[in-house]
Amino acid sequence: MEEARKPFEYDDDKRGALLFFIVMLITVDILIPAIFIVHVCNVFKQIPAINLGFKVICIPYFLFLVFTVVTCYKPRKNFITVSKNYLITRTVFMVCCIIILCFSNISDKDIIGFGKQYSSTAEYICWEVLFRLAYVFITGGGWYLYFLKSKRCKELTLEITNK
Repeated sequence: MEEARKPFEYDDDKRGALLFFIVMLITVDILIPAIFIVHVCNVFKQIPAINLGFKVICIPYFLFLVFTVVTCYKPRKNFITVSKNYLITRTVFMVCCIIILCFSNISDKDIIGFGKQYSSTAEYICWEVLFRLAYVFITGGGWYLYFLKSKRCKELTLEITNK
């Protein structure tokens, strides 16, 4: 009879946080930018050239997202570089979307004012701009640091290059 082993010893392809990163890309990073794109296109619906230009810019973003998922799922020697570049691209893209959305709504009379959703412009900026930007920078920065400092990622890269 074979000796008893811990369940994780059978899984040679155990990736932990990297697998969580892939799941985050598939679920969160497809939904949030898609929602931003729909709202930004509504902001620019009166200007067809900018609306079309923004949609064209979004295509490479989503292709890069899919490329990052594939590169991380079947790790190649450059998966850390691809992931870090994606995180930078994601941060820039989402910050631009947040700024466009929030400053296009700042003059909306239905949002800011007594008895409305926000009582002042400062409260609107705090909730709509700063918290969203904080989310983008914290998640992007956290994952960037993970890919920069993780021993597991470095070991996986060495393992791939030695094959």
